[in-house]
Amino acid sequence: MLTTVFPCMWLAGCTPSDQGAPVEVQPVLTASHADAEQWATETLANMTLRQKVGQMIVEQLHGDYDQGTLEDWQTLVRDHGIGGFVVYGGTPHATANLLNQLQTLAEVPLMISADFEGGPGQQFTGASEFPANMALASIGSEELTYEVGRVGATEGRAIGIHLTYSPVVDVQTQPHNPVLSVRSFGRDLDLLDRMASAYIRGYQDHGMLATAKHFPGRGDVELIPNTEFTVNAKPKHDVEETDFLAFQHAIDAGVTFIMTDHISVPSVTDGSDLPASVEPALSTHWVRERLGFEGVLTTDDLWYDKVVD
Repeated sequence: MLTTVFPCMWLAGCTPSDQGAPVEVQPVLTASHADAEQWATETLANMTLRQKVGQMIVEQLHGDYDQGTLEDWQTLVRDHGIGGFVVYGGTPHATANLLNQLQTLAEVPLMISADFEGGPGQQFTGASEFPANMALASIGSEELTYEVGRVGATEGRAIGIHLTYSPVVDVQTQPHNPVLSVRSFGRDLDLLDRMASAYIRGYQDHGMLATAKHFPGRGDVELIPNTEFTVNAKPKHDVEETDFLAFQHAIDAGVTFIMTDHISVPSVTDGSDLPASVEPALSTHWVRERLGFEGVLTTDDLWYDKVVD
């Protein structure tokens, strides 16, 4: 099942072990920026269009799988050159072994991601679990929130995860919003900025990439009748000074990824009802040009029929 598309090229290194070999935790190795950029530039220059498209696709990977599913994943890597997997479930050791097996088949190293909103234990049995963002904001400790990122990155990298699809930086302007619940740091932009920045630094200082989500913001949205999409119907000024400002703060904190969602914002797109996941006025004009984001844009899940249509 197609899960996520990265609408720009991304490449990431890894050090796979022999297929089926026991997992030995290795320290995070980092190349210089110049070396990494040179490798990415040269690799991209030698790719066909089909290979570039493959690198934009991320498939779901579940801890509970059968031999047929494993063979399907192997085919996607070996024959279609997909860019990576987003991992849901499993044990740390078994997942690390599985990821090593798949990495050995990849011509370009796979980017492995997971959603660690609640910590690695949200996905992996026996890994660390942490309170929701609203609880962290209630405590108000940047040091503690940084530790959440540090521990999450340490455990995630030991398993073979490069990227977490967190933190949520949506501004919770509607207390009864069932979509966000306690996933948001709240509505106080200053507190949200401090907590999200500490979270991002905690992960990225320890070798794991972080994602600010869900642009353009889920904090105050309404379901569009007869569709699976939502709309932020607030006036332009309100959107820019709340929802977008939260993402600006995350960008200023150095976040590497931003996740776009299936939310339209007519007030800032001349009335367009296209969601941010496919609307250039939001993903290109706003995220790139207005907010100055130079990292990687990714979409939320693309299994919704309306997005595919």
